Amino acid sequence: MISKIKTNIKSFLYPLLYPQCKNQKYYIVRKIVMLNTFFLLGMFAFLFFALLHTFITGKYFIALLDIFAFIVFLYLYFDFKKSKNIKKAALVGTVLLAVFMFTFASYNHNQSFGLIWTIFFPIFTISQFKPKTGLLVSLVYYLFLFSYLFYGALYWNESSWDKTSLLRLFIASMLLTFIYYAIERSFESTSIRLERLTNIDALTKIFNRRKIDEIMESKFYEFQRYGTNLSIAILDIDDFKHLNDTYGHSTGDTVLREFANLLAKNTRKTDFVGRWGGEEFIIIMPNASLEQARLNMQRMMQKMASHKFETVETIRCSIGIAQANKETLSVDELFRRTDNALYRAKRNGKNQILSD
Repeated sequence: MISKIKTNIKSFLYPLLYPQCKNQKYYIVRKIVMLNTFFLLGMFAFLFFALLHTFITGKYFIALLDIFAFIVFLYLYFDFKKSKNIKKAALVGTVLLAVFMFTFASYNHNQSFGLIWTIFFPIFTISQFKPKTGLLVSLVYYLFLFSYLFYGALYWNESSWDKTSLLRLFIASMLLTFIYYAIERSFESTSIRLERLTNIDALTKIFNRRKIDEIMESKFYEFQRYGTNLSIAILDIDDFKHLNDTYGHSTGDTVLREFANLLAKNTRKTDFVGRWGGEEFIIIMPNASLEQARLNMQRMMQKMASHKFETVETIRCSIGIAQANKETLSVDELFRRTDNALYRAKRNGKNQILSD
C-alpha cells in the first residue's frame, strides 16, 4: 500500500518538477527542479495569502500584491516549461522576488514578522547562479533592503518592531546567506569532481565509454532530426599486446596516455575523443562527411608517424571509419559498421584506414 502511494506521488510530481531534465547533467537537473519547485510553491503560497488577506484579514492592498505575485509565478512556471531557458527564468525570478520583497516591506513594515520571508532570496539566487555571483547579488539586495528598514524603524514604532529585532533579523540573514553559500560552493566542487569521475577515463583523461555513448545518442538524434553529417572513427593501436609483453604494463599505460593526448590535440574543436576500451579509441566527428573524416584521419596518421613516443618512439594504429546514412537506423548499427571497417583494416595488414 505504502509503495503504491509513493509510486502515485512520484508519477504526479515528476511531470511537474522534471519536465526539462532529460539528458541533463546532475547540477543542471538540480537547478531545474529548484526553479520548478520555487515557482510552484510560490504560486500556491501567494494564492493562499491572497485569499487569506481578501476574506479574513481585510488587507486588500497586500491581497492585490499576492494576486500579482501569483500571476507572475504562474507565467514564469509555464514560460520556463516551454522555453527551458534556465538563465532567463533565474534572472526574471530574482528581479521579481527582489521587487516584491521591497514593495512588501514598504507597505507591511514588519507586521506579523512578515520580513522573515526575505530569507528565501539568498537561497534562490545562490542556488541558481554561480555561488559567488549569487552571494554578491544577495549582499547587494540586503544592503538596500536593510538600509531602508533601519531608516523605517525610526518611524514605524510598532510594538513588535524595533532596532534590536531588526538587527537580529539582519544577523540571522547574513549567517544563513554565508552558510548556504558555503554549502553551494562545496556542492559545486563536489559536482565537478563527480562529473570527472563519471565521464572521464582515469588513465587517459579523455571521455570514457559512458560519456561517448551519451554524446553519440545526442549527435545521432541531430543527424536524424536535421540531416546533418555525422562520421565516427575507431582507432586501435597495432600490436599493443606485444608492446605490453616486451616493455611492461607501465610503459603500455604511458603509451595510452600519450596516444590519447595526441588524438585530443589533433582533432577539431567540435570533435569528441574518447577511450573505447583497452587500446581502442573513438573520435566522433559531427558535420563531417566520410571523405572529410578520411582526410582528418590521414592527417592524424601523419602526426602519429612523426611523433616520438616515450620509450617505444613509434606507434602505429589501424582506423575504421563510417558515416551515418539513411540506412543507419541506430547508434549501435553505426558502431557496428565502423568496427567492421576497423576489423578489415587489421586483417589486411594494419596501419591503414578503411571505411564502411
